[in-house]
Amino acid sequence: MRGIRGRAATNEGELVQTGGQVAYEILRARILSGELAAHATLREQALAQELGVSRTPVREALRRLDAAGLVEFVPNRGATVLAWSCEQIRETYFVRASLESRAAGLAAARIQPTELKLLALLIERMEPFVLSTEDVGIATLARLNAQFHHTVVTAADSTQLLALTQSVVRVPMMASMFRADGAQYRARSNHQHRDILTALESGDSLWAEVSMRAHILAARNMVSREAVCTPLETTRPEPDGVAETEPDRARLTP
Repeated sequence: MRGIRGRAATNEGELVQTGGQVAYEILRARILSGELAAHATLREQALAQELGVSRTPVREALRRLDAAGLVEFVPNRGATVLAWSCEQIRETYFVRASLESRAAGLAAARIQPTELKLLALLIERMEPFVLSTEDVGIATLARLNAQFHHTVVTAADSTQLLALTQSVVRVPMMASMFRADGAQYRARSNHQHRDILTALESGDSLWAEVSMRAHILAARNMVSREAVCTPLETTRPEPDGVAETEPDRARLTP
């Protein structure tokens, strides 16, 4: 009856990870945080050396990032981080807010004690990384944050909602954004996670739905206010001649 929920509460949410999975999560976190900005070139050999793995898991990670709409992967040449327009960013947040708020509302009536315990654990595990500035910390925070949202959606026990939310690409952040108040935003975001958990624990579907929607739209509004909006860019630029971009820290999406 609860087949789609099995992975969420297994071993406190920790999954056995392959080299490809680790590479995927690290690169995904860097893209979503804005460290790897739009048009950055990702070379298999360089990434393999940096991550301490062979080229095979790196290639696997790049293919998955291509399927997720975050990069354009060209075999034997590497990948290019795709550009997002402000309108695409806003629309993606709006879609996520609609889907995940509905999931939270359903989860309030269906969530299991093990899932509530897992959410509380994830919140506590995120807290030490709110101020993180290192690759490992950023990747860990991104993974825990994504797992929190995935657990809520899974707790809704709706195969359709799970499929729909997984089809929505998470939004990369602009590297120039949120430098001054990134820690403040991350702390506020995790506090909102606590509000969502409290609503779920109460069993109040409307409260849970509103809390999740406010959480995601708060991030959308912050992006809209801080981002420098430009005309719609080509979302899949040619990889030839693209300059490497220097890493820069930014906050994570919720």
